[in-house]
This record gives sequence, structure tokens and C-alpha cells, in this order.
Amino acid sequence: MYIKKIASKKDQIMYCESTSNYTWIYFDDGSKILLAKTLKMLESFLTSYTFIRIHSKYLVNRKWISSYSKVNYEIKLYSDKNLPVAKRRRSAVKKSLFSSLV
Repeated sequence: MYIKKIASKKDQIMYCESTSNYTWIYFDDGSKILLAKTLKMLESFLTSYTFIRIHSKYLVNRKWISSYSKVNYEIKLYSDKNLPVAKRRRSAVKKSLFSSLV
């Protein structure tokens, strides 16, 4: 039920944050909701859109990413929120972000 609602608002989702077996979903209007679903479950659904996994705790909508810092290994969102990129995901994140530029 909630997954269908989430799917209808996928363009408004900036990022998702894992907290054990729950996931916070943050929207562009500043609101957030807590789902009793794992981030892995949401990832399997949302990565077919414009979402990328940047960390064990974070799944980010690419359209809300304003920059990527190679120094701090962080992604900055248009909302000025900085999110860390995990060491083991850096290569895949860079490839995903910069492949659309070529």
C-alpha cells in the first residue's frame, strides 16, 4: 500500500535514510515519513528510477544532487544537506553521476 503511494511521489523524494528495519523518507517540501520497511526493500523498487545507493544508510534521488565532493566524499543536495558516500560505493556513485554527462 505505502509503496504505491511512494511510487506516485518518487520525483518529490530527495533521499531515504535507514534506521535498522525502518526507513525515513525525506521529501522536497521538508516533510518526512517513517516506513516499517528496510532500505534494501525500497532500493530494489526505487533504483529502477533515478535513485542510487551511496551508503548503507542512504538512498538518494539523483535529480536532487547538486554536487559531489571528491575531497570529503560527500554528496550535497539542493537543500544544502550533505550525505556521506561510503568508501566501497565511491566508484559506482561517480560512474553513475558522471556517465550521464558524457
